[in-house]
Amino acid sequence: MNPIRVTILGASGPYPGSDDLPSLIVCYGRTRLLLDAGEGTQHRIHEAGFSVASIRYILITHMHGDHILGLIPLLQSRSLSGTETQVTIVGPEGIRDYLLENFKLLHFRPRFDVAVIELRGDSELRLSSDVVAQAIELDHGIVTYGYVLRFGGKKTLAYITDTRPLPEKLSGIVEEPDVLIHDATLSSNDSGLALEYKHSTAAEAAHVAREVKAKMLLLFHVSQRYRHGYEDHLREARKIFKYSWIARKFMRIMIK
Repeated sequence: MNPIRVTILGASGPYPGSDDLPSLIVCYGRTRLLLDAGEGTQHRIHEAGFSVASIRYILITHMHGDHILGLIPLLQSRSLSGTETQVTIVGPEGIRDYLLENFKLLHFRPRFDVAVIELRGDSELRLSSDVVAQAIELDHGIVTYGYVLRFGGKKTLAYITDTRPLPEKLSGIVEEPDVLIHDATLSSNDSGLALEYKHSTAAEAAHVAREVKAKMLLLFHVSQRYRHGYEDHLREARKIFKYSWIARKFMRIMIK
């Protein structure tokens, strides 16, 4: 079985001028998937040593700017690179209109086909012969999806960001993921803000990891208010689930 290579392109919550907005690239054999496309994603793809032309699937969680504002520039760069291979974009209802309206206003027509899949509730999608994506509706105030990627029927990566914790729902869908990437925007000291803005704390993410029996937890989308140190996040998570780490820009993970 081919290894799964995960490269974090951006891992923080939104902040003015940030170049660390949510996005990651997943490589399995010749398949290249992009999860979310925060502003500046195309530049970080190049910095990480990849080509925008190689991206065949783009899975967007929701229509907040820090997860989607890099999508149109990426598609324009992909077109300018001369590639003519189709790209498939998956996301919530409204993403098709978002693309078409931007293409119209920017007088831009991609030189490749763009297939768009709009999700309507929990769904399972076969992206290739040996890669399956399961979309799971989350709890974030607007329609938001997490994605569980299964490779060769054996290895699993779960990407669950921008949500209140949903351990009971996820435990019925995600079983012993090799890597769980979970929203940990706030520390438990700011649990009130987590409730108000429908995010998770690091401790809540760790509870989910323990519930689904994850092998590894990456604390993701950590607010920039903690940019001077993530010790509290890591401490509270590891009290509950010891295999916890902070997701950081350009971190690389291999799942064998």
